[in-house]
Amino acid sequence: REQLEDADLLSEANTDLGDVETLMLDAQGRLTHIVVDLEGPGDLEVVVPVGDLSSVDRNGEKDPTTQLTLAQLQALPAWAPDNATQAGAATPQAPAPAQ
Repeated sequence: REQLEDADLLSEANTDLGDVETLMLDAQGRLTHIVVDLEGPGDLEVVVPVGDLSSVDRNGEKDPTTQLTLAQLQALPAWAPDNATQAGAATPQAPAPAQ
């Protein structure tokens, strides 16, 4: 959890696409989506499926990366806590502490 929250979402070209704001878990506590505050004009937070993510180690910190472009990310469902289910994601919950 600590590694992901407030991490940068990077493109495969190492461009900063936005910041991870919230983690979303299913009923079994598995990470299904992350909410990303995208870079650029406006304040757009989108729900990104974890299947569209991988990770990269930058100076000892692991940041999520994606093959999605900024335009593709902007087309994802917008995040709003009251419409999380409509976006195809579970309600955000704090994950269990890592063992």
